[in-house]
Amino acid sequence: MTRKDAVKQLIIFIVLCFGLTSMVMVLAHNVDSTMENVGAQALYQLACFIPAVSALVETFVFKTRIRELGIAPNFASSTKVYVIALVFGLLLGLMDYPAMTIIFPEAVWFENIDLIKLVFDIMLNVAICAILTFISMGEEIGWLGYIYPRLERVGGMTFGIIAMGVIRGLWHLPLMLALGMEDVGGDLLSLILSNIMLGGVLVLVTKLSNSVVPGAFIHCMTNSLPAVFAGIVMIDEANYAKCADTIDMMNTIISAVFGIFAYVALTVWEKRRKKHKLKSEPVEV
Repeated sequence: MTRKDAVKQLIIFIVLCFGLTSMVMVLAHNVDSTMENVGAQALYQLACFIPAVSALVETFVFKTRIRELGIAPNFASSTKVYVIALVFGLLLGLMDYPAMTIIFPEAVWFENIDLIKLVFDIMLNVAICAILTFISMGEEIGWLGYIYPRLERVGGMTFGIIAMGVIRGLWHLPLMLALGMEDVGGDLLSLILSNIMLGGVLVLVTKLSNSVVPGAFIHCMTNSLPAVFAGIVMIDEANYAKCADTIDMMNTIISAVFGIFAYVALTVWEKRRKKHKLKSEPVEV
């Protein structure tokens, strides 16, 4: 695939993916503007599969191989990667409410925690995520399996991670508008930043396993694990309002730490892989 081909395929993917998503969310909004209707909710869930659908359509049109999308889980050869994905997912999930209770105890704290029940709730959440990872694959097949390799081909690894984070963040705009979110600008910027930072983690596990499944598993956990803590957290509205901006900033910083760590690990791995490849190539005489 040439750089020109990559640019062409990216443009078509963005137009197709964003266009289909907008159409589905307009339809969902027309069905029920409150998004509480079963039909509207079903359309919302359908929209989450559009990145994968767009990738599969382009794979057919441009006659590329489906296996290049990384749909195969590769469990047997990537056991360690799945362990890494589990650890990353747990740590990223813990960075929200648990981290804030430590940094801002006057605004957020846990009260009357049943530790045994909490551990079992976390284990149950992990098990559910393992089962429902296919839902997150509706996005990751498009992002990690299709557009990231092309973005990397166009501008390299750093460009690829940042551009993927921006694209997948902007893709949520029709979903936000359909849900009637008020501070769309601020939420969208926050989402783009978090996707850029999480991008390094997702690309790392994808490259290590040659599969989008570990990344989809992390995605699923980061979406659902905070809800486990949300039910047992206590918030002082007055104090929380005073430091809400600082809390958002701290969440961003914590996310950045994970992203930078993953980026460094990815850079080291890439250098070692290229070095090993050069050593293994036959020397011409």
